[in-house]
Amino acid sequence: MDVIYKGEKLRYVEDFHGEQVLWITEPSQTEMEHMTFVGGHADEYCIFLKELPENELADINRQLNGAPKTASGNKYWNLFRDYAEWFLVYCFGGWVYESIWCCMIYHRRGFINRGFLFGPWLPIYGIGVFIILGFFALLKIKKPLLVFVVGAAIATIAELTASYIIDMTIGVPMWDYTNEFLNFDSRIALVPSLMFGLLIWVAVCLVQPLIVKVQGKIRDAKAHNVIFIIIVFLFLLDLVSRIWLGSNCVG
Repeated sequence: MDVIYKGEKLRYVEDFHGEQVLWITEPSQTEMEHMTFVGGHADEYCIFLKELPENELADINRQLNGAPKTASGNKYWNLFRDYAEWFLVYCFGGWVYESIWCCMIYHRRGFINRGFLFGPWLPIYGIGVFIILGFFALLKIKKPLLVFVVGAAIATIAELTASYIIDMTIGVPMWDYTNEFLNFDSRIALVPSLMFGLLIWVAVCLVQPLIVKVQGKIRDAKAHNVIFIIIVFLFLLDLVSRIWLGSNCVG
Protein backbone atom coordinates (compact mmCIF):
# COMPACT_ATOMS: atom_id res chain seq x y z
CA MET A 1 0.00 0.00 0.00
CA ASP A 2 1.01 3.64 -0.39
CA VAL A 3 1.88 5.91 2.54
CA ILE A 4 2.77 9.59 2.75
CA TYR A 5 6.20 10.38 4.18
CA LYS A 6 7.45 13.98 4.22
CA GLY A 7 4.89 14.93 1.60
CA GLU A 8 5.93 12.15 -0.79
CA LYS A 9 3.93 9.06 -1.72
CA LEU A 10 6.00 5.91 -1.07
CA ARG A 11 5.05 2.24 -1.34
CA TYR A 12 5.12 0.16 1.85
CA VAL A 13 6.23 -3.49 1.51
CA GLU A 14 7.98 -6.19 3.51
CA ASP A 15 11.06 -7.39 1.65
CA PHE A 16 12.36 -10.98 1.54
CA HIS A 17 14.46 -10.33 4.66
CA GLY A 18 11.27 -9.50 6.56
CA GLU A 19 12.29 -5.84 6.68
CA GLN A 20 9.58 -3.17 6.54
CA VAL A 21 10.54 -0.68 3.85
CA LEU A 22 9.17 2.24 1.83
CA TRP A 23 9.97 2.02 -1.89
CA ILE A 24 10.23 5.08 -4.11
CA THR A 25 7.43 5.74 -6.58
CA GLU A 26 9.18 8.60 -8.42
CA PRO A 27 12.86 8.93 -9.51
CA SER A 28 13.13 12.30 -7.77
CA GLN A 29 12.62 10.60 -4.38
CA THR A 30 16.09 9.02 -4.42
CA GLU A 31 17.50 12.11 -2.68
CA MET A 32 15.13 11.89 0.31
CA GLU A 33 16.58 11.58 3.81
CA HIS A 34 17.13 7.97 4.95
CA MET A 35 16.80 6.70 1.36
CA THR A 36 19.11 3.74 0.66
CA PHE A 37 20.21 2.18 -2.63
CA VAL A 38 19.50 -1.56 -2.29
CA GLY A 39 19.72 -3.09 -5.75
CA GLY A 40 21.44 -3.21 -9.09
CA HIS A 41 18.83 -1.13 -10.92
CA ALA A 42 18.93 2.65 -10.91
CA ASP A 43 15.48 2.97 -9.30
CA GLU A 44 15.89 0.48 -6.46
CA TYR A 45 15.87 2.81 -3.48
CA CYS A 46 13.96 2.39 -0.26
CA ILE A 47 13.75 3.62 3.32
CA PHE A 48 14.04 1.08 6.14
CA LEU A 49 11.40 1.83 8.77
CA LYS A 50 13.70 0.72 11.58
CA GLU A 51 16.02 3.64 10.75
CA LEU A 52 13.34 6.32 11.17
CA PRO A 53 12.89 8.48 14.29
CA GLU A 54 10.10 7.36 16.62
CA ASN A 55 7.76 10.24 15.73
CA GLU A 56 8.06 9.58 11.97
CA LEU A 57 7.64 5.83 12.47
CA ALA A 58 4.57 6.45 14.59
CA ASP A 59 3.02 8.55 11.81
CA ILE A 60 3.59 5.81 9.26
CA ASN A 61 2.16 3.17 11.62
CA ARG A 62 -0.96 5.32 12.05
CA GLN A 63 -1.40 5.33 8.29
CA LEU A 64 -0.88 1.58 8.09
CA ASN A 65 -3.22 0.86 11.00
CA GLY A 66 -5.86 3.13 9.51
CA ALA A 67 -5.80 1.37 6.14
CA PRO A 68 -8.69 -0.91 5.22
CA LYS A 69 -7.97 -4.36 6.60
CA THR A 70 -7.23 -7.04 4.05
CA ALA A 71 -9.43 -10.11 4.38
CA SER A 72 -7.59 -13.02 5.97
CA GLY A 73 -8.16 -15.17 2.90
CA ASN A 74 -6.68 -12.51 0.62
CA LYS A 75 -3.68 -12.14 2.92
CA TYR A 76 -2.87 -15.85 2.79
CA TRP A 77 -3.56 -15.98 -0.96
CA ASN A 78 -1.17 -13.07 -1.58
CA LEU A 79 1.48 -14.73 0.56
CA PHE A 80 1.12 -18.03 -1.29
CA ARG A 81 1.13 -16.32 -4.68
CA ASP A 82 4.23 -14.25 -3.84
CA TYR A 83 6.27 -17.28 -2.79
CA ALA A 84 5.00 -19.40 -5.69
CA GLU A 85 5.98 -16.68 -8.15
CA TRP A 86 9.46 -16.48 -6.65
CA PHE A 87 9.78 -20.24 -7.03
CA LEU A 88 8.57 -20.25 -10.66
CA VAL A 89 10.79 -17.33 -11.67
CA TYR A 90 13.91 -19.11 -10.40
CA CYS A 91 12.80 -22.42 -11.90
CA PHE A 92 12.64 -20.65 -15.26
CA GLY A 93 15.94 -18.86 -14.66
CA GLY A 94 17.61 -22.19 -13.92
CA TRP A 95 16.22 -23.64 -17.13
CA VAL A 96 17.60 -20.68 -19.12
CA TYR A 97 21.00 -21.12 -17.48
CA GLU A 98 21.16 -24.87 -18.12
CA SER A 99 19.53 -25.11 -21.55
CA ILE A 100 20.65 -21.83 -23.13
CA TRP A 101 23.89 -20.81 -21.44
CA CYS A 102 25.43 -24.18 -20.58
CA CYS A 103 24.29 -26.24 -23.57
CA MET A 104 24.07 -23.74 -26.41
CA ILE A 105 26.70 -21.14 -25.51
CA TYR A 106 29.30 -22.59 -23.14
CA HIS A 107 29.46 -26.23 -24.29
CA ARG A 108 28.14 -25.55 -27.83
CA ARG A 109 26.09 -28.74 -27.85
CA GLY A 110 23.02 -27.07 -29.33
CA PHE A 111 19.70 -26.61 -27.58
CA ILE A 112 18.89 -29.29 -24.99
CA ASN A 113 15.75 -29.11 -22.87
CA ARG A 114 17.42 -29.82 -19.53
CA GLY A 115 15.69 -31.22 -16.47
CA PHE A 116 13.06 -33.89 -15.96
CA LEU A 117 10.08 -31.68 -16.89
CA PHE A 118 8.92 -30.83 -20.40
CA GLY A 119 8.31 -27.13 -19.75
CA PRO A 120 10.91 -24.37 -19.24
CA TRP A 121 11.48 -24.88 -15.53
CA LEU A 122 13.97 -26.65 -13.28
CA PRO A 123 12.51 -27.04 -9.76
CA ILE A 124 15.93 -27.66 -8.19
CA TYR A 125 16.84 -24.02 -8.88
CA GLY A 126 13.63 -22.74 -7.30
CA ILE A 127 14.26 -24.85 -4.20
CA GLY A 128 17.92 -23.84 -4.10
CA VAL A 129 17.22 -20.11 -4.26
CA PHE A 130 14.63 -20.43 -1.49
CA ILE A 131 17.26 -22.06 0.72
CA ILE A 132 19.78 -19.33 -0.17
CA LEU A 133 17.30 -16.51 0.51
CA GLY A 134 16.38 -18.04 3.85
CA PHE A 135 20.02 -18.50 4.81
CA PHE A 136 20.95 -14.95 3.84
CA ALA A 137 17.90 -13.52 5.64
CA LEU A 138 18.86 -15.45 8.79
CA LEU A 139 22.43 -14.13 8.72
CA LYS A 140 21.41 -10.66 7.42
CA ILE A 141 23.81 -10.95 4.48
CA LYS A 142 23.17 -8.04 2.10
CA LYS A 143 26.53 -6.70 0.88
CA PRO A 144 26.98 -7.70 -2.80
CA LEU A 145 30.55 -9.00 -2.45
CA LEU A 146 29.61 -11.08 0.58
CA VAL A 147 26.56 -12.42 -1.26
CA PHE A 148 28.80 -13.60 -4.09
CA VAL A 149 31.46 -15.20 -1.86
CA VAL A 150 29.08 -16.90 0.57
CA GLY A 151 26.77 -17.93 -2.26
CA ALA A 152 29.62 -19.58 -4.19
CA ALA A 153 30.78 -21.38 -1.04
CA ILE A 154 27.30 -22.68 -0.20
CA ALA A 155 26.68 -23.83 -3.77
CA THR A 156 30.05 -25.61 -3.91
CA ILE A 157 29.47 -27.42 -0.62
CA ALA A 158 25.95 -28.39 -1.71
CA GLU A 159 27.19 -29.67 -5.07
CA LEU A 160 29.97 -31.71 -3.47
CA THR A 161 27.57 -33.20 -0.91
CA ALA A 162 24.98 -33.95 -3.58
CA SER A 163 27.57 -35.77 -5.72
CA TYR A 164 28.28 -38.24 -2.88
CA ILE A 165 24.58 -38.73 -2.18
CA ILE A 166 23.94 -39.45 -5.86
CA ASP A 167 26.79 -41.95 -5.89
CA MET A 168 25.30 -43.80 -2.92
CA THR A 169 21.71 -43.76 -4.19
CA ILE A 170 21.71 -43.73 -7.99
CA GLY A 171 25.25 -44.94 -8.61
CA VAL A 172 25.65 -42.86 -11.78
CA PRO A 173 27.14 -39.32 -11.65
CA MET A 174 24.87 -36.59 -13.06
CA TRP A 175 27.81 -34.26 -13.84
CA ASP A 176 31.49 -34.70 -14.53
CA TYR A 177 34.09 -31.93 -14.17
CA THR A 178 37.06 -34.05 -15.24
CA ASN A 179 38.10 -31.58 -17.93
CA GLU A 180 37.40 -28.47 -15.86
CA PHE A 181 40.21 -26.32 -14.43
CA LEU A 182 40.92 -26.87 -10.71
CA ASN A 183 38.42 -29.67 -10.22
CA PHE A 184 38.20 -31.94 -7.17
CA ASP A 185 37.57 -35.59 -8.00
CA SER A 186 35.46 -34.41 -10.97
CA ARG A 187 32.75 -33.40 -8.48
CA ILE A 188 33.33 -29.66 -8.14
CA ALA A 189 35.44 -27.16 -10.08
CA LEU A 190 36.43 -23.50 -10.01
CA VAL A 191 34.45 -22.16 -12.98
CA PRO A 192 31.10 -23.79 -12.05
CA SER A 193 31.51 -22.57 -8.46
CA LEU A 194 32.15 -19.01 -9.64
CA MET A 195 29.17 -19.22 -11.99
CA PHE A 196 26.91 -20.36 -9.14
CA GLY A 197 28.21 -17.49 -7.02
CA LEU A 198 27.43 -15.06 -9.83
CA LEU A 199 23.94 -16.52 -10.33
CA ILE A 200 23.21 -16.22 -6.62
CA TRP A 201 24.44 -12.62 -6.63
CA VAL A 202 22.16 -11.82 -9.59
CA ALA A 203 19.21 -13.51 -7.87
CA VAL A 204 19.66 -11.87 -4.46
CA CYS A 205 20.90 -8.41 -5.45
CA LEU A 206 19.09 -7.81 -8.75
CA VAL A 207 16.22 -10.18 -9.46
CA GLN A 208 14.66 -10.56 -6.01
CA PRO A 209 14.27 -6.81 -5.27
CA LEU A 210 12.80 -6.36 -8.75
CA ILE A 211 10.31 -9.21 -8.24
CA VAL A 212 9.16 -7.77 -4.91
CA LYS A 213 8.78 -4.33 -6.45
CA VAL A 214 6.74 -5.58 -9.42
CA GLN A 215 4.55 -7.71 -7.14
CA GLY A 216 3.79 -4.63 -5.05
CA LYS A 217 2.61 -2.74 -8.14
CA ILE A 218 0.37 -5.46 -9.64
CA ARG A 219 -0.76 -7.24 -6.46
CA ASP A 220 -4.48 -6.49 -6.90
CA ALA A 221 -4.69 -6.74 -10.69
CA LYS A 222 -7.16 -9.38 -11.90
CA ALA A 223 -4.93 -10.22 -14.88
CA HIS A 224 -2.15 -10.98 -12.39
CA ASN A 225 -4.25 -13.67 -10.73
CA VAL A 226 -5.41 -15.16 -14.03
CA ILE A 227 -1.90 -15.44 -15.48
CA PHE A 228 -0.56 -16.84 -12.22
CA ILE A 229 -3.23 -19.55 -12.05
CA ILE A 230 -2.63 -20.58 -15.67
CA ILE A 231 1.14 -20.88 -15.18
CA VAL A 232 0.76 -22.84 -11.93
CA PHE A 233 -1.73 -25.18 -13.62
CA LEU A 234 0.70 -25.83 -16.49
CA PHE A 235 3.55 -26.44 -14.06
CA LEU A 236 1.54 -28.89 -11.95
CA LEU A 237 0.26 -30.64 -15.08
CA ASP A 238 3.82 -31.02 -16.31
CA LEU A 239 4.96 -32.29 -12.90
CA VAL A 240 2.18 -34.87 -12.56
CA SER A 241 2.41 -36.04 -16.18
CA ARG A 242 6.05 -37.05 -15.66
CA ILE A 243 4.76 -39.88 -13.44
CA TRP A 244 3.23 -41.55 -16.50
CA LEU A 245 5.42 -40.20 -19.30
CA GLY A 246 8.77 -40.51 -17.53
CA SER A 247 11.57 -38.02 -17.15
CA ASN A 248 12.37 -35.51 -19.88
CA CYS A 249 16.06 -35.55 -18.87
CA VAL A 250 18.44 -36.12 -21.80
CA GLY A 251 21.68 -35.21 -20.03
